[in-house]
Amino acid sequence: MSPVSSADPDRIAINDAGEMHPVGKDASRRMRARRGDFRLLASPASVVMLRSVKVSQGRVIETGARIRLAGELANRGDLCDVLGFLGQVKWRGRLLVSDHQFVRVLLLENGNVVGVQTNAPSERIGQVLFHFGILTQPEVERVLEACKSGGRFGETAARVGGLEEGVVYEYIGHQIREVVCATLDIRRGAFSFIDGFESASRVSGHAISVDALISEAVTRMDELDYFRRQIPSGQHVPVRHGETPPRDEQVLQIYRRINGQRSVEELGRLTGVGEFGATKALHALVRSGHVVIRSPRTPGGEGAIIDSANEALRRVFQSAAAAGKEQALRENLESFMQGMGLYPILFREAGPGPDGSLNAARVLENLQQIATGGDRERVLKDLLHQLASFALFTTGALLGEKRETPLRKSISQTMRALRPGV
Repeated sequence: MSPVSSADPDRIAINDAGEMHPVGKDASRRMRARRGDFRLLASPASVVMLRSVKVSQGRVIETGARIRLAGELANRGDLCDVLGFLGQVKWRGRLLVSDHQFVRVLLLENGNVVGVQTNAPSERIGQVLFHFGILTQPEVERVLEACKSGGRFGETAARVGGLEEGVVYEYIGHQIREVVCATLDIRRGAFSFIDGFESASRVSGHAISVDALISEAVTRMDELDYFRRQIPSGQHVPVRHGETPPRDEQVLQIYRRINGQRSVEELGRLTGVGEFGATKALHALVRSGHVVIRSPRTPGGEGAIIDSANEALRRVFQSAAAAGKEQALRENLESFMQGMGLYPILFREAGPGPDGSLNAARVLENLQQIATGGDRERVLKDLLHQLASFALFTTGALLGEKRETPLRKSISQTMRALRPGV
């Protein structure tokens, strides 16, 4: 059992009078969202279970459906056994699962998952349609805006976005699979199975076997763990390696759309196979030597990389100037830049200026001569990290350790953002 510290955000205290009080911030927030009357259910001494009730004219009226199962999740995949059991006994009801960030609900009937509900933004039907390349993000937003006046997403997408209802129906099946996979992947949380559900909760006629969904989810989790060794995330960028295209038709559609700028997620959207499908195809291309994987693009692109370098350089120059060492720093930096192969090209007429910063427009213009396509960000980041690192190193030598330490701390986050591979 993991220890609970006095600062645990989920901690609740019950005093000698039997009064329950939230101690942690998260506990307080979650209890406020559940204000009302509850019945204390019978439970072991180490567990407190409550169920909401309605009080009318002094009488307690049961309003909540019966809880048939409940428990904690402590390891990834724990829920597979629970869902498998529910599929075997064919109970009809709602499996509610929370990881303290998102709540997912699986609607179960006769051994099948017949619907899902989720508050995870990426698992909503609009985002599923976006991730599979059926709708653009502006189209999703337009449909969501129209939904505010009433109507389900599928109906509204057909009316506003020109999307056939059959397409939405098909991708509700994809949504069920995505939500089930995400639910079974939860590492820590809690679950409860509650009897029954309103028929209106079902938004489609899907009925997908629990056993089939568990098998698919477990296979996907195992495969994804394996793929992540080569492709750490959906934001990483594949780059073609060599000139000979692959012969395998299954991966060729992904290969043809690789341009050194599109991420794994974007390729999944563009080809309609989704992120997992794109990851699987790209892993095969990596193994065959047709593709190499680069780090994710920097938010804000090349301009943001130069901004980070300039922030670090300005602080280094300020510290050197305050100690009367600016001229020595400039001379050392000039010598370093002239002695490194690509630096004279990249920084031609680009500075450093009076405050130590580089002329961003000039650097980007010069960059065209030394890097193209998907290599541009990687090359720029690598060269600017080396330049800023040398500026910090030589300034530290000029200032001495006592003055260098606070300077290094003040720009540590900026330098981390510049570090290649981040």
